[in-house]
Amino acid sequence: IVAENRLGTINHTLLTIEAIKNRKLPILGIVFNRSSEDGDPEVLEDNVLIVDELGGEDVLGELPCSKDDDLLRRLFVPIGNRIFDKLNRE
Repeated sequence: IVAENRLGTINHTLLTIEAIKNRKLPILGIVFNRSSEDGDPEVLEDNVLIVDELGGEDVLGELPCSKDDDLLRRLFVPIGNRIFDKLNRE
């Protein structure tokens, strides 16, 4: 699941998790994505923590809003590795 980290993310992501589980589909985890630099940093941090606690799924990481492709690539590598590891275990 890729969840945009913004106001409303908790509700949207928890409903998405529920819908996927009701359809008996696998979930590898959740990646939070920032498509904007807007938003209260405290709220955005809480979104990740609350979904991690209530969602019952692995939070694989978070990507910031950035036009720096090298930065995004470096930040995605550990997330991609976790996804790859999960796929190889199944």
